[in-house]
Amino acid sequence: MRTDIIVNIKNNKYYSDYLKVKSSWYKELYINPNSFNKFIEEVKDYYHLRFSDRLNKSLNTLDLITNIVSNLK
Repeated sequence: MRTDIIVNIKNNKYYSDYLKVKSSWYKELYINPNSFNKFIEEVKDYYHLRFSDRLNKSLNTLDLITNIVSNLK
């Protein structure tokens, strides 16, 4: 595996944790280092790290707070 990929994995908790879940990526990244971008996208999907995911979570939290406040009135 290329050293830059190893450094990226070690510096990112999500990458290293995902490799523990999907160990097949070790082989894939070793054979084809160009698939690192695909790996990143898969990690973002798995851990819901996209902006849209965070926005949805924030909106859901806001909706929950609004419902609680409306029920308290």
